[in-house]
Amino acid sequence: MADNAEAFNIACLNLGLLGIIYTATIKVQPMSDYRLRAIDYYEPLETFFGDEPDAGLKLKELMMTNDSTELIYWPTARFMKHERNEHFWLKQWRRTTDPVEDSDKCKDQLPTVRAPEFVESLTAVPPSKVDSNFRNVVEGDEEAVLCVIKVMGSKLVPGFLGFSGEVLGAWMNKYNAKRHWAKQWEHISGVIPMLWGQYKDRLDVFNQIRRTQDPFDMFVNDTWRPLNEVCEE
Repeated sequence: MADNAEAFNIACLNLGLLGIIYTATIKVQPMSDYRLRAIDYYEPLETFFGDEPDAGLKLKELMMTNDSTELIYWPTARFMKHERNEHFWLKQWRRTTDPVEDSDKCKDQLPTVRAPEFVESLTAVPPSKVDSNFRNVVEGDEEAVLCVIKVMGSKLVPGFLGFSGEVLGAWMNKYNAKRHWAKQWEHISGVIPMLWGQYKDRLDVFNQIRRTQDPFDMFVNDTWRPLNEVCEE
């Protein structure tokens, strides 16, 4: 499989459909010329999402400066309190040539998220392109920056599946957004025809490779089975 680039890419995705991978050898290169500094804190919403004309440009500068950036926001206060949450969780990874910091000084520091067991990512992650000033979604612009939006909720929160299914279905219909295969997306109304329309050629290739590894469909699950049936029609 290592000699077949298509098969190797599919093996990286796999979704548990290629059997049990019990060993893997990965060729890596040392990052000798730089390191990544992790920056993790809460930021007021108005800093990047306020009404000021340059708010979007501040967000763009942040995105273009970092190697990776995550902005995580719960509409209500942290962990399901009722008052409005005026902050979002900002996670950044940025290249640096500074020496590695002594981790012992952080051993007694409280984590930024103090109760991670209350948070569960439940649904799709559709990528979208934003315009040059980061103020709106755009279509058909090859130079636009690709961003990812996560719809998240606390475990077992009432109504979340209905809410997320409606929002993500609208994004897929209007913006041709792609869901994250590893997230929960089966509850989106009409999702199988939408996925087939987006990925019909790729799904055929994936299924062909999958069958070489699992000819008796031993690892086909209820999530994959509807897409598999469409591929075979």
